[in-house]
Amino acid sequence: MGSGRVTHSRIGDTLSWAVTCGDPELGMMTDEMRRFSRELQREKVWSRIHLVPLLLAEGDRDAYRREQAALAREKEIMKGVKDWEVCDASA
Repeated sequence: MGSGRVTHSRIGDTLSWAVTCGDPELGMMTDEMRRFSRELQREKVWSRIHLVPLLLAEGDRDAYRREQAALAREKEIMKGVKDWEVCDASA
């Protein structure tokens, strides 16, 4: 055996193993894996930053659609009641 230690880094779905025992090539390999891991983390953060406004807008559209459907149901249910007006909160 050697006196080196075994380290691992998860990249995507594969588990890469490197034995760091003073060999410069193996050291470079672990540095590359760390840089790649940092780049994946950075990409994940930026994708979340860019997706948040889209998800908020989608939630707003869904809430508006639900409100309009509720107003339409109220209008249909209360159509026989004299002097009843459907109050549209968005107007």
